[in-house]
Amino acid sequence: MKNINNILIVFISLFLLSSCVKEKEIENGPLNETELIFAGNVMNEPQSVTVNTLGQWSFGNIPEWLKVESAEGVDATDVLISTLSVNDTGVDREQLISLTYADGTAVVELNVKQTAASISELTDNIIEQTAEGYYMTGAPIHVYEGSTMQMSVSSVGYKYAIFTDDQTQILSITLSEMPELNGKTTITTTLKGITSTIPETGEYTLYKQEDNKLWFYNIGQKQGFIIRYL
Repeated sequence: MKNINNILIVFISLFLLSSCVKEKEIENGPLNETELIFAGNVMNEPQSVTVNTLGQWSFGNIPEWLKVESAEGVDATDVLISTLSVNDTGVDREQLISLTYADGTAVVELNVKQTAASISELTDNIIEQTAEGYYMTGAPIHVYEGSTMQMSVSSVGYKYAIFTDDQTQILSITLSEMPELNGKTTITTTLKGITSTIPETGEYTLYKQEDNKLWFYNIGQKQGFIIRYL
């Protein structure tokens, strides 16, 4: 009986020692990353972080422009973090999200940053057909190219300008607001030295937002724009 008790005491001691070691490992590294950086034109392209905790945990302070899968769980696992939209605010944005244990004790903070998106590349082709079914009723899609694209945000809305190599402005596009998907915005255009049928102003719907592009169309005028993010 004494031998059995001695064996039990040794087993319990080893178990407690093992638990202490695991707790120390958790304290030393609950997350394998301390910062994630997303490009401003990136959305729905997740980055992975590894949670190295034991027991229940959860992420908090998640902003509306971030998605965390899964935001809570048990024991060690990989978590996917992605941006839900391009950053068209004109400035970088960042957020400290916190990993906490079930008892509410904060373990570590993860800094997630998304740089400001810039606009680039409109092509010099005028495509007189519907592309990939994104534009209805055969709307022609107008895309322009210049060596420089600039964006500014002012009281009149979001302004995009394209310049040639000698810095002559050939096209400006102003959006009264940046709409949500399927939302509407008024687009005003100014063209110089280009023959085009684009109306000077019109109400457009943001029909698709994918592959770093914003797809706008106007059914009544049968016109469409693609604005591509860098």
